[in-house]
Amino acid sequence: MTTLLPQYYGSPADEESGRILRDMADALERRHGDAWLRDVLRAPHSSAAGEAFAALGRAVQVDEAGDRTLGGKEAERAETLFRSAGSEPGVLRAEYERLYTLQLLGVLGDCAGAAASLRRSLRERSYPWLRTQSLIDDLSCQAWLGNFEGAEGAAQAAERAAEISGYRVLSLRARGMHASVLAQFGNVARAWRDSADGLATYWSAGYPLLRAQHFYSELAPLAVQANALHAAAALARSTVELTSLFGDPWFHAGALRRLAMIEVSAGLPDARKHLKQSVDLLATLPYGQWRRAVVPEQMEIAGLEASLGDVDASLARLIAIQPQALHSEPIKKLSFYSQLGVLRLRRSEIEEARRLLDLSIEIGEGTRLPASDADRVLWMRTLGATYRARVECEVGGGTDPGRSWMMWSRYRDALFDRAHAAETEPNATVAPGQAVLSFAEMPLGIGVWLGNESGFRFRMLDMHVATMQDAMRTLVRGCSSRKTPEAVLRAQARQVSAWLLGSWERELDNVRALVIESDGPFSELPWPALVRSNGRYWSEDFSIRIRVGAGFRSTSEPGGLLEPSAKALIVGAPMTAGDADLTPLPDAAEEAERIHSLLPRSMLLEGPAATLVKVHTLIEAAELFHFAGHGYGGEGGGLVLTGANGGAALLTAADIGGRDLSRCRLVVLSGCATGSGERGGPGDPQSLVRAFLRAGSREVLASSWDLDSAGASAFVREFYRAILSGAPAAASLRKAGAVVRSGGVYTHPYYWAGLEVFSAN
Repeated sequence: MTTLLPQYYGSPADEESGRILRDMADALERRHGDAWLRDVLRAPHSSAAGEAFAALGRAVQVDEAGDRTLGGKEAERAETLFRSAGSEPGVLRAEYERLYTLQLLGVLGDCAGAAASLRRSLRERSYPWLRTQSLIDDLSCQAWLGNFEGAEGAAQAAERAAEISGYRVLSLRARGMHASVLAQFGNVARAWRDSADGLATYWSAGYPLLRAQHFYSELAPLAVQANALHAAAALARSTVELTSLFGDPWFHAGALRRLAMIEVSAGLPDARKHLKQSVDLLATLPYGQWRRAVVPEQMEIAGLEASLGDVDASLARLIAIQPQALHSEPIKKLSFYSQLGVLRLRRSEIEEARRLLDLSIEIGEGTRLPASDADRVLWMRTLGATYRARVECEVGGGTDPGRSWMMWSRYRDALFDRAHAAETEPNATVAPGQAVLSFAEMPLGIGVWLGNESGFRFRMLDMHVATMQDAMRTLVRGCSSRKTPEAVLRAQARQVSAWLLGSWERELDNVRALVIESDGPFSELPWPALVRSNGRYWSEDFSIRIRVGAGFRSTSEPGGLLEPSAKALIVGAPMTAGDADLTPLPDAAEEAERIHSLLPRSMLLEGPAATLVKVHTLIEAAELFHFAGHGYGGEGGGLVLTGANGGAALLTAADIGGRDLSRCRLVVLSGCATGSGERGGPGDPQSLVRAFLRAGSREVLASSWDLDSAGASAFVREFYRAILSGAPAAASLRKAGAVVRSGGVYTHPYYWAGLEVFSAN
């Protein structure tokens, strides 16, 4: 099209091109129901039409060559010329090319607006190719704006439109972009499955290489998340091989750089070589094209150089781009000064590191928290890395441990409730009988604080991080499967406990209540199942509560006592139609009915009556919300309820975010993996647990893995027996575990270590 249409409308007109175009128009309408080419050929020959088609052809060509800015200008020129020539189909095609350019440039607000305008114009037109392409680009823009529902809707509409019209390549593009959105919003399992299925479809027939590249590049970071680093490197190498065929140096340089990142993580030898190839390729680009992304690209390269031990080269690269960084948007300035401060810290230039990191924190805390999930995650991660380095400055400078813990606490508070964190100061006083165990991943290792009535102590864990991570993941896998021998689990749990506590073991002898502030890989640990040197489980010696905010502001339990007269909303075994994966849960129904019988002022929603709409309507008035049913571990977690048409509907963190749950003392989420959003530690905006706490709930009881229905029901029964007798939630959880273990049936940690209590403070 970029050649034939300009030739046909050139001067003189090429009649052979016209014959070919008319045959193509007939074929497109016959095979795909697409009338665009037929309609655009109705434009009379004129100099304006000739110039319009020539400009459109140039826009497509330069976009494919990687010069997005020039592509956008040519698309705008084509749109103006098509209007002058009176060709509405031409205008629509030029509008789409401009939309595509906006998406590639990351001008997301304009992209979403242009997509909505184009879809309105296409509503009465039989142009399925244009409609599908506009939906695909819209879903990408919506995703990066943090609008998951908008992105999901556009993805489904694009896939339907491509399937109906028979555009196979577009269908595969839509599937690939949908998988990207799923990965971005945390649904890793489905993103992996859809990408793998898309790749299988690619290899089953003849498709453009770009479609394979998309799926390989999507699978590589998913493999990294699964800690399958060698598989990730193999997938990234396939991406590099494919991008080398496209003739776009920027595209190929990015693929090389991502491969180098994975190779650094996996300890593979070619990382330095691939990084150099990426840098050399970027140096061949025209200055204008390179300049528009010089800050993020150079920062990424500097980070890789630092990871490879080239600290001086990394520092020199950052200093060279400092003038451009000063004029970047706040999130980039925050990241720039953070990275520069970390490099100074690695060179033991403590005072300069402090200055730069304080500047980064000032920029971060002075920036309005981004509205979109994608930008919020980036803000949280960057500010988190800054605070981690800043805390390491304090630790390395011999600062009082209580002071360094308070600095770390301010960061954790900012993640949870930024406005509240600005008004209050963490309290480093710990009541008798209580203790705080707080973890922080820092640039040079993992630090841990122990706080009790005598004050705070700090130490760096002396075990290699990778060794600890492997051991902890092994323990998590073992606890979440009833097939793992208990003796093996106890030995593993005792070793992990010894690493974490070290010489502090004896200081927990008089502790009754332990508050844990987890971070990174420690967030996955089944704390109740760890084994002390005395041979007892942690949950045998003290009650355990996971705090997602930070700082003692009160020595009382956060939820207060739950009275039998509490107004409660109980949801039991919602019924969904048409989904064979959601098996019936008779134990969940029985659990909900039993709890309903214990609470005279409770309302029970079960079966088909347990709808998403009813929960939305009733939840704000509840002092207790109890859910017994299917939980969903993707996208930070969700609760499966009955939808408007009888199918499954998810109650997610986004649904809870705008609610006022300040009346709610306790949320019990007795479903599979309802606490999965807390596995990565503080900062996940899609965590269901964090959403309930942010909305005002005092405490949340949630699960770390898929639960056994009968075992969970027995555990919850004992939990309610304890809490309604006047015990706090964490103490009730400890008592329930003791009773369940003593029965002889549910002794394995699989049955009792996966449920944990979370609180904000």
